Amino acid sequence: MAMLAEAAGMGERDHHALSLVTRHLRGGDPVIRAAAARALGSFDMPEAAGALAAALLDEDPDVRADAMAALTGCATPRERAAILSSLRGDPVAEVKTAAIQVLARLGGDEARELVLRLVSDRAEDEITWDDTESVWDDWLDIQLAAIEALGAMQVVEAIPVFLAARQDEFGQDLDGPVFAALAGMGTEGLTALLALARDTSPKTSARALQALGKAAPGTLEPMAEALVREDNEQIRLIGLSALPPDSPDIERLVLEDPAVEVRSAALRTHGESRPDLIAKALGDPSERVVGTALELLLSGPITAGLPDLTANLEAWASRGSGVLLRPAIKLLARLSPGRAAPLLGRIAQGKTQDLTDRIAAIALIPGTDAFDAENLAPLPTLLEAPERQIRLAALTSLAQLLSHHSAGIRVLTATLLATVIAGEVTPEAAAAEKSTSEPDLAAPKGDPVTPGRISITPEGEIIQGPELDEKQGADNVIPVAFPRSTLDALQDPAVTREADKGAIRPRHRRRVAVTGCENHGTDLRISALNVLPETKDEKIDQAVIAALDGALVEITAAALRAIRRRGLLAETTIAETVKPLLVSPDLAIKLAAVEACADMPSTRAWLVDYVTDPNPNIRAQALSALIPAMPDLGQSALDDPSSFVRQTAARELLASGQIAMPTLIRRLIKGGTLEPLKAIGADPAAVRRALLDLVGEVEDDRAALCRALDGLAYYSAHRG
Repeated sequence: MAMLAEAAGMGERDHHALSLVTRHLRGGDPVIRAAAARALGSFDMPEAAGALAAALLDEDPDVRADAMAALTGCATPRERAAILSSLRGDPVAEVKTAAIQVLARLGGDEARELVLRLVSDRAEDEITWDDTESVWDDWLDIQLAAIEALGAMQVVEAIPVFLAARQDEFGQDLDGPVFAALAGMGTEGLTALLALARDTSPKTSARALQALGKAAPGTLEPMAEALVREDNEQIRLIGLSALPPDSPDIERLVLEDPAVEVRSAALRTHGESRPDLIAKALGDPSERVVGTALELLLSGPITAGLPDLTANLEAWASRGSGVLLRPAIKLLARLSPGRAAPLLGRIAQGKTQDLTDRIAAIALIPGTDAFDAENLAPLPTLLEAPERQIRLAALTSLAQLLSHHSAGIRVLTATLLATVIAGEVTPEAAAAEKSTSEPDLAAPKGDPVTPGRISITPEGEIIQGPELDEKQGADNVIPVAFPRSTLDALQDPAVTREADKGAIRPRHRRRVAVTGCENHGTDLRISALNVLPETKDEKIDQAVIAALDGALVEITAAALRAIRRRGLLAETTIAETVKPLLVSPDLAIKLAAVEACADMPSTRAWLVDYVTDPNPNIRAQALSALIPAMPDLGQSALDDPSSFVRQTAARELLASGQIAMPTLIRRLIKGGTLEPLKAIGADPAAVRRALLDLVGEVEDDRAALCRALDGLAYYSAHRG
């Protein structure tokens, strides 16, 4: 009964708001009329569609365009005649485009004939146009809308018209819209698309294949058997996804198809329903197909009766490429951890191995039950690797081992991570070793020589040698570093003159290679702090606290984030250590300190002064912590100049129950924006209910009324 009463209340609210909005649609202000037209699209009521149809005769073109756009969601067959009349007689292109979209949903013989005609020409004997002075032909946009609409209506007689239109050498490129329309037109459209996929033009064939691949499998099912027998492997790939599970073609595609990609895709698509094919595919000569079979074994229960699977996995993991190696080592780690552990270490340390394979092996090390101190040996070594991804993978695995079942492993891991955080493990030695063993591409050919130095005067005179030493300090001499090679010239920082000041400044390009960084030791410490879990350990906690005293901003900020994650501010001494960082001149440290203090009641009180901080990120973080206990701060923040701060205030006020949705909406509407609600994903039905009640309250405030009407339009897809 309560639900029926609520539904009845919503009906009354909707009808009352509908009458108010409809009255505004007939008012004297065109801006209000346009907003009302957009809002009426949110009413799933026949009266709304009728009012919008009447507005198609409005004197203002924007109102007519908005009314037609609103009809795309609520028009009924009763409005079809008015919509056809607008398509014929309204000169505004936006109105015509929206009218075609509405007619695509409503259908009707007259509508189909008119829209079909617009694919080929302007139909000037029937359609009014107003682009005589424009450099752009409005019909080109209408043509695209007509093709899309006929495809949605599945008008199969349009297919030859589509094909003729795309052959017009003076027309626009229609392959994309035509092929997309054909893909949704059932068997007839797909048959035409398949013919285009066989076209001798590579461009046409590729585009048709792309559209064919986007067709729903259900529409492809009637022709799937024919598709999987095509010579073109791309067509076979499309067809196999539409085959029913009991198709006799599946086994042939998995085991006998000449294309590796087809065999692999067929197994991936149908292997779950045909587990017998997984076992057979393990003998495929292609590593890709075998890798697919292993991935399927990983995703489900291990198939019984596979002979020598463990031995084969070990061989594949030792000698296979990435597509085979990665699933092989994962499956081996599950089936035989004792045999997997040493192999994982070898792969992880293999400097000639692909990086992705090494990272996969490192990630598996903590998960092997046979893990012991001996298996831990590769991880400390990998912390000194020159590749950043390897170091980060090793740190992540070490962090996971902090919760290992063996107390000895936990102690070893904690000690190592604490050492890393303290900066006592540095990979520079490995980087230096690498630099001495590999050639310097920037070095000059032949005997090494000391790079020369030159300078250029403003008159263009080149100064070298002793003369350079005499004039080096002169203001009118531009120093130039003479490169040893072209590569050296490209790598050195460029020196440019500031035109407005006449000063020389270096232009540094701080680009970091994917596999490296400028300071390995610092990066290692920051990465270690960032991957630390919540698992408690005294050694690690001491190292994190000590890292607060670091000279580098990045390390201090990372230590603060780790302190927050590990809940260390519960201890008074640690809180007092963090408190001075709240006034740090560095923004990164200050923000990290505010975030850390936000979690504990004892430290949260320190943040009151930060709700007016100049930085919006800090204001938002402080407000997020304080609003539940101090809602007045949130009310003030709804007027903040930063949208991020306004969003934070709205979210926290709603989440903490400090403000009701209708009250918040009134506050935002009168303050100038509903944007925070849209950004935080507030309950659309609740917002719309509140807006329905609000429309009548703000009739005398033009700006607020427009915002309320636009709010209704925005939430039109979420009717309460």
